[in-house]
Amino acid sequence: RLPEEKTEASVVKILVSLGLGDSLIECLIRPITQLEQVQEVLLVRTRPGLKLPKVRYYCPPRFMSKLPPLATLYKLFILLYLSIIKKPDLIQSFLIFPHGVIAFAASKLTRKHVSIMLNAGPVELYGIGGSPLGVDVTKPLHWSGKIYLWMLKRCDAILVINSLTKVFLVEHGVNKERIHILPQPVNTHKYHPMLIPKRYDVISVGRLAPVKHIEVLFKAIAVVKLNHPDIKAGIVGDGPFRGSLEDIATELGISE
Repeated sequence: RLPEEKTEASVVKILVSLGLGDSLIECLIRPITQLEQVQEVLLVRTRPGLKLPKVRYYCPPRFMSKLPPLATLYKLFILLYLSIIKKPDLIQSFLIFPHGVIAFAASKLTRKHVSIMLNAGPVELYGIGGSPLGVDVTKPLHWSGKIYLWMLKRCDAILVINSLTKVFLVEHGVNKERIHILPQPVNTHKYHPMLIPKRYDVISVGRLAPVKHIEVLFKAIAVVKLNHPDIKAGIVGDGPFRGSLEDIATELGISE
């Protein structure tokens, strides 16, 4: 949604702060560039990524990548500079920490519209950086979560990937009219159905880390196997949780 003062004939500049991988830049940033009204996307990131139309990268010096606090301060400086010089219509961030924090600060200092996307859901309010493991989102927020919530209540828009996150935020006092559900899209030009022999009934693609909860998929497959003994699943990826997942598959009797 464009700022209300913009007309259909207007052009829009969007200033983006994020630390996501190239695959998420592909599915989250490319659709923005395809909007006719969008003239330019100014993307603040640790290092340059995919070359996309209308996108310009602004990155800290390479040596700062090894010093995250310094890199974060530098990104805040870049956001402030671009907000003043480039005059974007919207500052958009992905993940509340640290990108949402610095985007919010820059927007208030330069009086720009700001939007924050919670890619990981409610767990983002329960830790500083990353996705905390084993979080019980029914428990009260810590001091950092209360600060994040204060920020979100003062954003022009909040993007979430599912209704669960929206319900969570509304229950914590965020105006539901400012919350918009935006599921992460799939590039249908790159990924589409093909008439080829099927080898698997289920495929999981992602790093094998505890935060991905792939063991839940394993338990579901074990249940389905009771009535469909020939079910086949393919797990694409690797990571520190692989050994544990292999043990779980053996315990559930689905290792083959």
